[in-house]
Amino acid sequence: MPKKTLEKYQFIKNVLQSSGYTIKTTEEEYLTAKGRDLTVICEKHGDFFTNYSKAKKSCICKKCSNENLRLTIDKVVEYLNSRGFKIRDLFNYSDGNSEIYVECKNGHTFFTTYNKIYNGGCLDCSNINRRKSSTELTNLFKDNGFQIIKGLDTYKDKDSRMIIECALGHQYETTYGSFGYSGKKCAICKNVKPHTLDFVTDMFISKGLIPMFFEYINLKTPLKFKCPQHLDIIQQITYLQLVKNVGCRLCGRERISGENHYCWKGGVSSFNDFLRRSIIPWKEASLKHHGYKCVISEETEDLDIHHALVNFSDIAQEVISNLSLSELILKSEIAEINKTILSEAKALCLQLHMDYGFGIPLRKDIHKSFHIEYGYHNNTYEQFLEFKSKYIHIYQ
Repeated sequence: MPKKTLEKYQFIKNVLQSSGYTIKTTEEEYLTAKGRDLTVICEKHGDFFTNYSKAKKSCICKKCSNENLRLTIDKVVEYLNSRGFKIRDLFNYSDGNSEIYVECKNGHTFFTTYNKIYNGGCLDCSNINRRKSSTELTNLFKDNGFQIIKGLDTYKDKDSRMIIECALGHQYETTYGSFGYSGKKCAICKNVKPHTLDFVTDMFISKGLIPMFFEYINLKTPLKFKCPQHLDIIQQITYLQLVKNVGCRLCGRERISGENHYCWKGGVSSFNDFLRRSIIPWKEASLKHHGYKCVISEETEDLDIHHALVNFSDIAQEVISNLSLSELILKSEIAEINKTILSEAKALCLQLHMDYGFGIPLRKDIHKSFHIEYGYHNNTYEQFLEFKSKYIHIYQ
């Protein structure tokens, strides 16, 4: 074995052994291994892959690393209380990515996670205090079912007065600050009897969806449902999204995928592209886990799922290795590969994604900015936390 390669192997071996892991790959296998990847044994979580570049950063099992990052419920409660937040529900808290329901000092309630709120805050308060452009202000009122009748031309800040009209035609004078802190609701409609649970349930049924909720609070409360075409997955949307014709996300994707997509070329695709299409349920689960929002900008549109814990390329390589797929198969067109092999690869790729944990929703341009700064290979969760702390106040 060349001296430099041997030195790298010994370096990785020493780091692993000091962390309590065992190298499965021998020196001879390392010399001929593609990409110089090694198989490592974790007694608690099984085998995982690493290499020299990863060893220089953090040569540790990803699942072990996630467990080390977890905070106790007492510490989470203590931190949130010190920031002025009240905890409405911790649900089944297990780690920093677990969903929690909190209330800020101004009474705004929202779903979040410890990791998201650590360097952030209440999005409603932040948006209210930040001066909006005329276009932003118009769109914000429009998204909440209002239109500005008078005052847009004299708007300066959150205390500028204007006349607005709700969807039911009620007109009254207010400021953007008052509108935001009042919950973005019509001051006149507040005295009108709200929608009942039965009314909202019937609306879901009329849209062809199966309601899975037993309580209705307001327009922006996430409501669980099932789609008759995807009964194995529970999804959630708000009533406001429902009346805007948002429904089953999986059905929406199917309508523009495969043969229905304008880029369809008869089934010719790379193996990696095939594997990426197999993880749509994992992406959906990741979106649901994070409340269908970008964890940095808090926006709900134009989202990608970032592989923060284990790179997609590493998982793809694990699939190829576990199924002993030949180079001939990998270079074949998807339509020419045995369906049994494709089925096994698809199931294993999805299972590995689920085992390694949820991805992180990011707005597409933010996701691109991350990879421009940190590259597309050997990315770590620590890099993401560093990126988030630097840019969260810019994007929000």
